[in-house]
Amino acid sequence: SRMRGVPGTELNMKVLKMRTGDTVNVTLIREKIHKSDVGYYGFVNDTTGYIRLEGFTLDGSESVRDALQELKSSGKMTRLFLDLRGNGGGLLSEAVNILSFFLPKGTPVLTQRGRECSSVIETCTEKEPIDENLPLVVLVNSASASSSEIVAGAIQDLDRGIIAGTRTYGKGLVQSIRDMGYGAALKLTTAKYYTPSGRCVQAIDYSHRNEDGSVGFVPDSLKKEFRTAKGRVVYDGGGITPDVVLDVKYMSRPLVALVYSDIVNDYAIRYCVTHDSVASPSDFRLSDEEYEEFVSYASGKDFDARTESQVKMEDVLETAVREGMTEGDEGLESQIKALLERVTLNKVSFLRNNKEIIVRILEDEIMGKYYFDAGAIQSSLRHDEQLLEALEKI
Repeated sequence: SRMRGVPGTELNMKVLKMRTGDTVNVTLIREKIHKSDVGYYGFVNDTTGYIRLEGFTLDGSESVRDALQELKSSGKMTRLFLDLRGNGGGLLSEAVNILSFFLPKGTPVLTQRGRECSSVIETCTEKEPIDENLPLVVLVNSASASSSEIVAGAIQDLDRGIIAGTRTYGKGLVQSIRDMGYGAALKLTTAKYYTPSGRCVQAIDYSHRNEDGSVGFVPDSLKKEFRTAKGRVVYDGGGITPDVVLDVKYMSRPLVALVYSDIVNDYAIRYCVTHDSVASPSDFRLSDEEYEEFVSYASGKDFDARTESQVKMEDVLETAVREGMTEGDEGLESQIKALLERVTLNKVSFLRNNKEIIVRILEDEIMGKYYFDAGAIQSSLRHDEQLLEALEKI
C-alpha cells in the first residue's frame, strides 16, 4: 500500500540484495501496470505454435495478435495451440476480438438472450482475420470459464478448430450493475450467453457441481442436441464438452499441501540465492543431489503429509471407537490400526516416493524466479501430459 501512488511520481526504496547482502537505494517512477494476457508463446515442436492466454483484459487481444503474427512470421508454423486452461474469463469484447483473428469478418459468434424478446443481442466479429485456415486446437479444462467458453464454443460450433481437454466451468450469465444510491449497488443476472449453434454455456444443473464449482454430472434428460456448422452433434447442459478428452493428472493430497504451504516457493528462493545463473527453461534440470537437499529441507517443515487413504482410515478408526464397535473387540481395533499403519508415510518417504512429480514442480518454480511467468510456463510444457497427449492424438 505504501508503494502505490499517483502515476508519474517517484518512489524511493532501499533494497537489500539477497545474494550479496548489499543495500542500495533505488528510485522508481510509478506507472499503471498492465500485465500481458499472453503468459507465454513459442513452439512446442518444429511446426506447432503455442499461445498461453491467461485472461481477457482491456487490449489483451493485441498481445495475442502480436504473438500470432510473430509465430506466423517464422514461416514454419503449420498449426496453433491456443491454451485457455485455467483462464477464468474477462472482457467479452476481447474474446470477440480474438475470435476475429480466425474467422471471417461479420461472423456471428455469440448471442445474449434475456427474458424479453427485445433483449436479444447478437455479436459478430468486426475485424479482418489474420488467418482463416490455420489449423487450430483450443485447450480447455474445468477452470476455463466465461470468455474462455465463448471462444471455445464459437470455434467448436463453427467447426473452425478442435477443442481438447476437459469440460469447461459452465459460466454463461450476463450480469448488470444497478446503482442503489448511498454507495450501494445491486448485481442482477439479466441474460445468458449462447454459442452460434444455440447452446447455453451456463450450467443448468446446480445440484451436481464439482468441488471447484465447475460442471459435474449432467443427466441425459437435461441435455439438448445441437448441430455445428458442418452438422456435427454437440450438447448443452453446461460448459463446453471437448471434441478430444485429455486425461487429467491426479494431484495427491500431500502434494497439494506441499505446494500450498509455500515450501516449494521458499526453496526456489533459497536456490536463487546460491545460484547466480541457471540453464534456460527448456534445458534446466534439478540434479539428484539437489533434490536430496530439498528432501532434507522440506521434511523439516510443517505441512500435512497425510495421504487421502490415511485420512480416511483415521476417520474409520475414530468412527468405530465413537460407535462403540471396538469395545470388547481388541482384534477389530488392532486390524484397523494395522491398516492405518500400512497407508501412513512419513515426510521423507512421501518426498522420495513422489520424486518425479515434485522435481517437475520444483523446476517450474525455480524457472519462474529466473525467467518469470514465461519461464515457468515454458518449463512446465516439457512435462505437460495433456499437451503431450494432444500433440500425439491430434
